[in-house]
Amino acid sequence: MAEWSNAAVLKTVVPKGTGGSNPSLSATLSTIYVEFANLNWQIWRMSTSVIPKTKPLKKYGKFAVQKFKNPSGQISWRVSGSINGRRIRKNFENKDDATAEKQRLDLQQKAEQNFEKVVVTSLTREECEEAKIAFKLLEDRKKPLSFYVKYALERYREAEFELTVEDAIKKYLLHKKIECERHIITAVQLRTMTTQLNKFKETFREKLIGEVDSELVRSYLNNLTYGEDNRHISPKTFNNKRGYLNTFFRFCVLKDWLMLNPLVELPKLSHCFR
Repeated sequence: MAEWSNAAVLKTVVPKGTGGSNPSLSATLSTIYVEFANLNWQIWRMSTSVIPKTKPLKKYGKFAVQKFKNPSGQISWRVSGSINGRRIRKNFENKDDATAEKQRLDLQQKAEQNFEKVVVTSLTREECEEAKIAFKLLEDRKKPLSFYVKYALERYREAEFELTVEDAIKKYLLHKKIECERHIITAVQLRTMTTQLNKFKETFREKLIGEVDSELVRSYLNNLTYGEDNRHISPKTFNNKRGYLNTFFRFCVLKDWLMLNPLVELPKLSHCFR
């Protein structure tokens, strides 16, 4: 398609039938047609010209600090980059502020790339890592983290109060020996409870007393057997052994070695008489 020119347009826009009888009208009409032709020509030029393609914005463009001079002649520092397709440009009067902002934006960019959130917190890096581990362990749990923390605090003792099961039983039996000497309990009772607690001690010798919970004691009692064929103990024997352990754990709570008696959640077994 050939380009249009004003001269070509003037040859085609002079209205027929005027015969030049009205020069003023002819000039006016010619001007209108020329303007109209120019407009069409500009539209044609735009439609046939090649529009340069813009470079697509990187989804995560690396942040950089650049030095530049303002129109006023003042030296400034610019931080530029992109996060999740959003371009970010910030100007600073000194390099230190620009560098600090770049570091903050780098962290935000890395967090969004890893599908994490950047939050302001007073926790240290180690504490944040501990929190991440705790939430990872509770992924399939229905209760919030605070529930399990409270549960642990109610049942677990700090290091200054910790004793092994072996040491706790030794202290308890020493106390019972004094009671026997004062005729509060009989020698037979002392001997029986010593036998029962020594069996428990052999199973959990090195375990901390603060780590003993109801499930651990339940498993211990349910696995007690007797005889050559390893038959399970009867409900009556179960309750007797539970009673010796219950007295021991009550002593541990009294001494502040335990926060809660684990046998509170383990009731006696009921049995029928024939």
